[in-house]
Order: sequence, then C-alpha cells, then structure tokens
Amino acid sequence: MLKINEVAKIYNLKESTIRYYDKEGLLPTIKRDDNNYRYFNENDLEVFNVIRCLKNSGMSINKIKEYMIMAKQGDKTIKDRYEFMLKHKEDILKKKQELEESLKLVNYKITLYENYLKKQ
Repeated sequence: MLKINEVAKIYNLKESTIRYYDKEGLLPTIKRDDNNYRYFNENDLEVFNVIRCLKNSGMSINKIKEYMIMAKQGDKTIKDRYEFMLKHKEDILKKKQELEESLKLVNYKITLYENYLKKQ
C-alpha cells in the first residue's frame, strides 16, 4: 500500500491533484485509514494510470468521470467503453495532426530566423 505522497512522487504530481481526482469520484476504490489518510493498492495505481493517460491525452475530467462510471458498471458497458475509446482515439489523432501542422510552422519560422541570424 502506498500513501498519497508516495504516489505523487512516483507520478511527479502534486498531492492536491490526486486529492482532486479523488474528490471528483475518479478514484472510488481508494482505501482510507482511521485518520482519513488515503492508501493506494496495485489496482488503484492501474486505475490512476488510466486516468492520467486520458487526462494527458486531452480528455476533460467530466468525460473521464463518464468513463469511470461505465467501468464501475462492469462487463455490461464493454461495448459502450469500446466506442468511447474509439471516439477518444479519433480526438487524439486529430489533435496529433493539428500539433504536427503547428510544428511544421514553428520549424519553418526557426529556419527563417536561423538563416537571418547567419547572415548577420
């Protein structure tokens, strides 16, 4: 079992971020002791990894909640979760394309500036 400060250190996050995820209902299986301290087991860390992946890939907290509610309902939501992930994949690929286009422009500008600076 890991304490919140250990999980924060592992994932390079603030403890307040983890508390926020918990408060928002994204970490429903976390155990608490008599002093209300959170403790994370292996399953909690797996769930936390999914949450971080979704968040890092641009998903809103509300959409993550929607996914977590489906996951909590078990196998009867597998088709819905599959479709949910397919849609998120489309969103990621679109964002990736937008970032690639932005990177091309940034690289173009860098090249222009480098050429200008070389001439001086």
